[in-house]
Parts: sequence; structure tokens; C-alpha cells
Amino acid sequence: MVPRIRSGRALVALLPLFALGCGSRTGTVAAAAAGTAAVVAASDQNAEGEAHGTIADLDRRTRSVLSSMGLQVTKSSAENNNAEREYEARSGDRVVHVKLEQPSGSHMTKVSVSSRRGTTLDYDVSHARMVLQRIQQP
Repeated sequence: MVPRIRSGRALVALLPLFALGCGSRTGTVAAAAAGTAAVVAASDQNAEGEAHGTIADLDRRTRSVLSSMGLQVTKSSAENNNAEREYEARSGDRVVHVKLEQPSGSHMTKVSVSSRRGTTLDYDVSHARMVLQRIQQP
């Protein structure tokens, strides 16, 4: 028997539990980002979602978030007439990679974040999700 859900909020609250119960091979988990309409999806390596704002807005916000978390931007690049931007930030052995992509004419920007420690491929998806959620906050 499937429980009846009368509230959209209840559905959003149950979404992470449902995703975990599906047993996805990539470990996809969806969770509502507090204060935004965006959804955070996490794979084995990345946290991905959308954020309100232009690529210029998200550029400033991303740099501010990384700095506030003690991460220094060591590499950055822009492609496709500045519609795509990438950053690498470091602190000690922590390496965070952020990619921003804004489709033409959209006010939403796709954000992808990965975080790892050391020289191995030991990805920290919970840290990537935390960085993403901070970038999504206006």
C-alpha cells in the first residue's frame, strides 16, 4: 500500500529517501536545496544543480563561496563566449572543481561541483554538495 501524500512539501522531503531506496548504481541522491527551487543531484563524484542568476552573477557568487570556505582559486577558464566557466580551487590537499554553464537566453545556470582530497581519486560528494548549496543561495 502506497501512502497518500497531500502536501508538495512532504513529497520533496521524501524525495531523498526514495532516491536512496532505488539502489541506483551511480548513487544518485536528490535533495531540495533550502531556499531555492533547484534540486541537487549527487553522483559518485559530482554534485549538480541549477542556480538562479546570470553567469556573471554566479561567477561572483562562486568566487565568494570558495574564498569564504578557505579555498583559493588556482585555475579558471571561460569558453563559448563566456557561457561556460570553470574553476579549480585548493586548500591543503583539498581540490574543488566548479563548472558553470548558462544556456543562451536563460536566467538559470547549471552548476557542477566535485571535491577530492589528496592525489588519489577519493571524491567527497558531501563536501561538493555543501559547496553547491552555498553557490545556489542568493
